[in-house]
Amino acid sequence: MKANYLHIIITIVACLSLYRMEAQTCILITEPPPVSAGTPTNATVCHAVTGRPTITLNNNLTNEDSGGTWALAPASPNPASAFNAIAGTFNPNSVALGSYIFRYSVGTAMCGDSKDITILIEACCPPKLCLPVVLQRL
Repeated sequence: MKANYLHIIITIVACLSLYRMEAQTCILITEPPPVSAGTPTNATVCHAVTGRPTITLNNNLTNEDSGGTWALAPASPNPASAFNAIAGTFNPNSVALGSYIFRYSVGTAMCGDSKDITILIEACCPPKLCLPVVLQRL
């Protein structure tokens, strides 16, 4: 919730032993609205050496405030160069199986918010083996 505060500073000067109000300065202090890292959506990707598109992590957030930063969450395995914190992208090709956790933080330490997105890289059966198999008698 946004709040406004009005502070009035009055300068008083001496004039012939009497005090009079000479100037008035008003300062409006506005409390910024709270920031939001949005609502995260996790994703699952089949493990592959090549062929998987790079994941733009911002696409897995809704209603987030802009201007935040991406980082690897402490509990996540390190995907090395597959994660680009500046661009907020993750290339799932050739990374090991596992859960990769990325943290989006916006605002300051005192007035901020952060959310984690998990990208699960799992073993999936090859498409040819996953198709229905029909046996025919000859």
